[in-house]
Order: sequence, then C-alpha cells, then structure tokens
Amino acid sequence: MQLPVTGSAPVEFTLTTMQDFDANVVAGFPTTLCRLAAHVVAEAGALPLVRLILFSGEALYDDQRALLAEAFPNAEFRSFVYGSVDGGIIGTAVLGSDDPRVFRSLWTARCWRSSTPRPAGRSRHGPVTLHLDHLRAAVDRAGVVHNGVQVVIRRVDARDQLVLRIAGEVQDFEAVRAQVHVISPRFELQTGRGTVAPLEVEWVGALEVNPRSGKTLRLIDEHPC
Repeated sequence: MQLPVTGSAPVEFTLTTMQDFDANVVAGFPTTLCRLAAHVVAEAGALPLVRLILFSGEALYDDQRALLAEAFPNAEFRSFVYGSVDGGIIGTAVLGSDDPRVFRSLWTARCWRSSTPRPAGRSRHGPVTLHLDHLRAAVDRAGVVHNGVQVVIRRVDARDQLVLRIAGEVQDFEAVRAQVHVISPRFELQTGRGTVAPLEVEWVGALEVNPRSGKTLRLIDEHPC
C-alpha cells in the first residue's frame, strides 16, 4: 500500500497517517524527512516499524542522519534516485550495497530536457533551488551599490544557509532580504518553518577568486565533505 502524503502536508497529519497504517517505508527530501523526524521524536518518541528511509534531491548529512536514526531506529537509509535538472533520472540505488553512493546507471536517449533558456547556475538550500542570476538581480533591485555578488552555501545548526557575499560597503540588509523573498516565496516559507537557516549577508572588500584562473567564483559550497 502506498500513502501519497506530500511534503507540504502538516507533520501532525503525516505522523497520524503513518501510525494508523503502520507505514514501514518513507521517501522524501532530507529536510522534509527531518522535519517529520523532529515531530516524531517530540510526540511519539520513535516509529520502530519504519525499515527504510529513501531520500533524494539533497545530500544527507551526519547531523540529519542522527535525527532520523532517533526517530526511525530500525531504518536503513538509501538515496534511491540520482539525477540532474537537465538530464533527469540517470541512476538508481543498488539495494543491499554497503555504500549508499553506489548507483546503477540508466541509459536514456533523452540526455537533455528541452526547455526555455535558463540562468547558467543554481544553488540548492534544503528543498529550495535558487538561480544565481536571480539572486544578483535581487541585490540590484534592493538598491545596493556593489562590485560583485558571490553566493555561499553553508551548513549552520543542522540546516542549509544562503549567504550573499557582497563586495561593497555595509548597506540595507532588510532591503536585500525582502527582494530575495520576492524572487523566491518558497525560500521565505522554508526559512519561516525553520527548515532552512535565515539569510545572511556578508559585506566584503573583495570576493574570492579561482586561484588558477583569477576569475571571481560565483558559487562557493562550504558544506562539510
């Protein structure tokens, strides 16, 4: 039996449904699963019947794994799909493997999805994807005078955080935050829920560059390896 409960459903409803139907497999984004796990620990202690946690769309970090293990103590963790925005699904997990990073490749004739032109760069923060060009545009629309914008992905208090590193004097943070929320209401929603850490802005004299090419780095990932 499959219970099509989406990640946008209240965690109270999801927990009740899982208990009523003795659910033993759960699938979702790690951030969504962790929101559910925190509620499970607070309200039910644990759900020992769950034997398999399937995650995709985001990396699963050690701090998240510890929370999930507390809520679902008998569950195995598996990344069940490997893919990309442009290529779609290109691999599936090999069940029984000791390494969850091992995938079985899929051959597809449709290597690239046809679509309208897209900004050439994205950053992922929990369940939220943001376009780098849109973030720079948000800084511009906030009226900030600057010499460049760098997007930093950081891990803070077991949550992903968006950091905008702006080359320039300290200016209006609230205006920048308001414009980021305009381009991504989903980011505002997830920060309000506590799924994603609040936006941070760093005002710097110069941005980091590639040591070999000297070009400014548009995106820096500070996630732990």
